[in-house]
Amino acid sequence: MKSLSIAFLICFIFGVSNFTDAHEKEKFSKYHDIGFSIGGAFYNGDLNPYKVIDFDSPGFSAGFLYRLNFDRRNSLRFGANYGFVYADDATNTDNPFQRQRGLNFQTNIFEVNSIYEFNFFPYEMGYGSYPATPYIFGGIGGYFFNPIGIYGKDKFVLHDYSTEGQGVKTNDSKQYNRVQLCLPFGVGVKANLGSKIGVQIEWGMRKLFTDYLDDVSTKYPSYKFLKDEVGVDAAALSKGIDYNKPKNIIGNVGRMRGNSKNNDWYSFIGISFTYKISFGAKCPSFNG
Repeated sequence: MKSLSIAFLICFIFGVSNFTDAHEKEKFSKYHDIGFSIGGAFYNGDLNPYKVIDFDSPGFSAGFLYRLNFDRRNSLRFGANYGFVYADDATNTDNPFQRQRGLNFQTNIFEVNSIYEFNFFPYEMGYGSYPATPYIFGGIGGYFFNPIGIYGKDKFVLHDYSTEGQGVKTNDSKQYNRVQLCLPFGVGVKANLGSKIGVQIEWGMRKLFTDYLDDVSTKYPSYKFLKDEVGVDAAALSKGIDYNKPKNIIGNVGRMRGNSKNNDWYSFIGISFTYKISFGAKCPSFNG
């Protein structure tokens, strides 16, 4: 993931600083557009460490956007997105450790963001000799998540059970915050569908600053400790035990439960449809 971020940053800087075109000198009037998106949501983390995009476990995403187009290259957009991601050790991998670990999670994601876009071609919706363009984007956002585990027929809000001992008074580690910052970045292609309607297809990664999107990060705490301090459900959820199955052999105190050196990620892949609204539209005048 780090190499992906570095490669994108290089392309982003190169793109912003190196493109000029005579077409850009033509008269341009600022406009904005509004629209909606729909697509898939994907998770990468401790329950799915080897796939940037896991098409075997697709989630769902949808959102709304507002974009201010300063010229044919540069735009600033604001968005609100919903996403749903999930993973399960029992189905996501053939890795023996993960199969025995037996953890799972799912979470809704509610995100707001502010994003800068750069078009590689001088593009204007419904105008000019460039009816389409690839683009890159980057920005900042905030999101809320709330991982839920399913064991047997029951659902558990994992944050409330301190599955790695975090947030318990007798433990030094703090509980994670379910409201976090993220850095959206990615690539896409936008095109005209008409004089006022546009379409774009986009892949956007989210760099996160937490490893607890999936409620998995560090080591196993003591089963007795969690049972005494939080309750029997917390101890069972920490070990990934389905109440209907024999006790899991994974879960000894201090053994790796997740990889805390790598934070989690999520991404959206989707299609957006937007409608152009011009600035400075004047009402007709009447001479009497």
